[in-house]
Amino acid sequence: MTAENIKNLDVTLYPAPFWSTIKINCSGQNMTTTVLGKTITTPLDQSIDETGSVSFSMSFPIEIFGMSLDFFGEKDITVSGDAADGALTVNLKLAACLRGDMDCDDEITSTDAAITLQHAVSGEYDTIADVSGNGRVTSLDALMILQMADR
Repeated sequence: MTAENIKNLDVTLYPAPFWSTIKINCSGQNMTTTVLGKTITTPLDQSIDETGSVSFSMSFPIEIFGMSLDFFGEKDITVSGDAADGALTVNLKLAACLRGDMDCDDEITSTDAAITLQHAVSGEYDTIADVSGNGRVTSLDALMILQMADR
């Protein structure tokens, strides 16, 4: 998600596992996420800067209470927040990509595998490319994406 001209940003996703709601708040330099009553605070990739711009991402599954929680199916996403002082407009961009869909075109293709292989060679990390979930992007991820493309 990318937002411009904001002071803070709140995002909710419903339904989450166990019919709960995930609440995300971005303000200053942190993203605070509440899942099943547990609060997790992580630094934003970049702070909300003086122009009121921020970009953040979250990938699933997430580990909480020793469980791996994943999301499937349709979700209701609500976005709200406060405009930066003097802002006449607020710009929001939300993109949701399937794990392995490196170009976010809603299809897993050999192009996605090639992009993932480029990440593996350069050492660049991208949660969308890490289909194995091991915290690294390797040729294994590219192979797994290529196998998904053949389906």
